Amino acid sequence: MTPDVAAAFDAFPAELRPDFLALRRLILDIAAADPRIDITEALRWGQPAYLPGRTGTAVRLGPSKDGRAALLVHCGTTLIADHRMLFPDAMDYEGNRAAIPGDEAAARALIHAALTYRIGGRRGAAAGARPGGPQAARGQRPA
Repeated sequence: MTPDVAAAFDAFPAELRPDFLALRRLILDIAAADPRIDITEALRWGQPAYLPGRTGTAVRLGPSKDGRAALLVHCGTTLIADHRMLFPDAMDYEGNRAAIPGDEAAARALIHAALTYRIGGRRGAAAGARPGGPQAARGQRPA
């Protein structure tokens, strides 16, 4: 962890710091387990960000509107909408940018989908996570 990223973690409220560090560990573990992901840890908008290069879209860590530890993704993606459909009760969501993890499996799925968002089409791993594949995610039957 670079000094500027460490300072961003230190700036989080003390009661949330363990949650943010656990999310960081989860992101790094997921990236390490998938050889397609070459992740860089940096600051974006003053928050810890995990940049997957050409394979996906960044995941940032920051507080939710009500002050909980949240995973933040680019609002121009379908990630939050996809995961809201796949895991409606496993996480709390804020608009199309933030998810507040409650269930580790759902958080893992969101993180992996973000880090691989550009692999295999626009929806990446998120659509494939739905039984039946991308067609099922759009309400169509597979051919």
